[in-house]
Amino acid sequence: MDVVINTCFGGFGLSDAACEWLAAKGLVLHDPSAYGNYVYDEFFSGRRNHLLLVECVRTLGSAANDSCADLQVAKGDGRFYIKNYDGKESVVYYDNGWSDAYGEDDD
Repeated sequence: MDVVINTCFGGFGLSDAACEWLAAKGLVLHDPSAYGNYVYDEFFSGRRNHLLLVECVRTLGSAANDSCADLQVAKGDGRFYIKNYDGKESVVYYDNGWSDAYGEDDD
């Protein structure tokens, strides 16, 4: 299973272009009455494996990033959770012990 994580300090965030891309695919996240205009944090909390989110980050690349984000697609196979330290995330999974997995660009 693929999951989207933020690989820099700052925090998970989608650009306007990413929100527009998702809206064009039928997933509208913009709420003009909401503080900050976007409700994606609430929507994607626990749903970082959403197929459209993964496709969006792969398609747009760095254009999907908000100003304080570096979104990457990581593998979340089996039992895993997303570890967060000051906004920088990694996927921690169990494979004969807990270990970290990072985004596709982090070899």
